[in-house]
Amino acid sequence: MSPFNKVTIDYLTRHDATGDYALYLVEPAGWSDLDARLHKLQDRIYTAVDALLDGQIASDYPDSKGTFVRIKIVFLGQDAPERAVQMIDRLYAYVNESPEHAPAGVSRGLISGLAITHSITG
Repeated sequence: MSPFNKVTIDYLTRHDATGDYALYLVEPAGWSDLDARLHKLQDRIYTAVDALLDGQIASDYPDSKGTFVRIKIVFLGQDAPERAVQMIDRLYAYVNESPEHAPAGVSRGLISGLAITHSITG
């Protein structure tokens, strides 16, 4: 990861029973400039993926190494724009199919798998 790219993860959790980790990216309400917000969200997701695959997360949270990790985008206060949901789904497919992303993290032992999901909370 470039020293100029710093990931902003709003919070991180570990599931006690499974040992899986979740990295939460919280998106506030107010999507007036949809294109700009989508670009910013895409950058946040890719930066979180980079932090996983560069070993930054494993370094900061050693127990996360080799576990299943979920990057979860939480939309606050409203329905997520359909374009945002579609973008998240496309990024998830790309990151898991692209050899330099999730498969590389699995082969290097940094993660056992990766999901990118979303939810809405009021």
